[in-house]
Amino acid sequence: MARSRQHERIQRNDKDDDTIYKFLRIVKKYFPSLMNEFRKADSTDPRKKNYIHYSLQFILVMLFFKNALTISSMTAMVSLFENSKVISNLMLFGFCKYAAIPCIKTINQVLAILPPSFLMKIRHKIIFTLIRSKRLNSGRFRKLWVCLVDGTQTYGGEIPINDHCLTKTHNRGKENEHTTYHRYVLEAKLWLFGTKYVFSLGTEFIENDPNAGPNDTRGQEKVKQDCELAAFKRLAQSIKNEYPRLDIVFVFDALYVSQNVMQLCKDNNWHYVIRYKDGTASSIMDEVNAAIKLKTFIDIPNQTNYTDIGFCSSIEYYGHFINFFKATNKPVLGENGKVIEKAMNFMWITDLTIKRDPVCVLELISLGRGRWCIENQGFNRQKRWENLLVHLCSWNDTALKNHYMLIQLADIFRTLMEMDENKAEEKKVYASNGKYKSLKRAFTEVSNALRESFKKSIIRESVHWLELKVLIEYDAAV
Repeated sequence: MARSRQHERIQRNDKDDDTIYKFLRIVKKYFPSLMNEFRKADSTDPRKKNYIHYSLQFILVMLFFKNALTISSMTAMVSLFENSKVISNLMLFGFCKYAAIPCIKTINQVLAILPPSFLMKIRHKIIFTLIRSKRLNSGRFRKLWVCLVDGTQTYGGEIPINDHCLTKTHNRGKENEHTTYHRYVLEAKLWLFGTKYVFSLGTEFIENDPNAGPNDTRGQEKVKQDCELAAFKRLAQSIKNEYPRLDIVFVFDALYVSQNVMQLCKDNNWHYVIRYKDGTASSIMDEVNAAIKLKTFIDIPNQTNYTDIGFCSSIEYYGHFINFFKATNKPVLGENGKVIEKAMNFMWITDLTIKRDPVCVLELISLGRGRWCIENQGFNRQKRWENLLVHLCSWNDTALKNHYMLIQLADIFRTLMEMDENKAEEKKVYASNGKYKSLKRAFTEVSNALRESFKKSIIRESVHWLELKVLIEYDAAV
């Protein structure tokens, strides 16, 4: 008996309500060879084949779904995945047959022998595919790709988890003197200008070398620690090697007001927009004050959201000619009349050309203020919404890095899923109150729907199998 159109429409709507299949369709749409990339880890597995029970591919697939479902701890993952339907779903993408999932100790032992560069190469292929397919072209600024750079802490406490921790001494010379240990990572996020979407482009871990000797300039008992600026040099080199022809404009905070950073961007044909604060580089402000006295500082009429707008060009700073621009945002009031956002003075320096045009200056202001996306949509999302970066899954240095990279891989597809669900908002810029509009539905609801769908649905026996068959057949052919 032929099915009616109404029956097909109902079945299609039910299919769209199943969140796990939306996520899998995103994987198939943007990077269908993901499972095949995970399978390549088995060819480089240093373990003895006679003693291997769980393949590297199966473990990577399992951890990928752990982060995609925003399961923060390894214990919670084992508790959720110890289910026959979940194991069946994992076996489908791991191309294997297991009666149970591996224990936490086995997972971390495997990740401790896997080079983090393996997952970084997969991340590079995903981003490279998205760029070449021109799916992200609408997020460019003046045909430049916007890259936000900032560091974040992944661990902080009084226990050294490994030999690569940074140290900080508190209350030096006093009775309550104590030392804390920290792990930091420097992240470069590809930001789609005018949207809330960011993608992990590059990662550099800020860590001390346990074999480093004392620094003669600071005394025989002191060792110079790694820092964010030193890590950026390594990060810039890796980005240049992976994306040699990518036209980038970097957006930094005030820490990067440095001639070395400017020279590094100039050598690589990159542009930059750096937040400027009083006292950071006094010579720059002296030049700005001189321009105001000589009446070469150009004022822009007040706009809807900003006042005190202006800029000046060709400021020399250690052989670099930079442009300075500033603005003051108007306070934002809530419905009850309370101040939601106070008025703040913003200043930036850049090597981009500034025209005597309010539209041009406002675009640069939006670009400079967009640096908050790496905090709110990048680190804040992974720390507070997903609770992934706040939980250490291993103390081993290599395993810790692999856990971090798997979080970034899953976050790319989570963001692509969010983009597809909000295509109407993708090209919108700031709302009238100066902020981005809120998400259409809560992030936690999506996470809960993903977990429940993955737990209750058997993908192999599902009516949606024909749709996902393309993904598996493509993977097997490759």
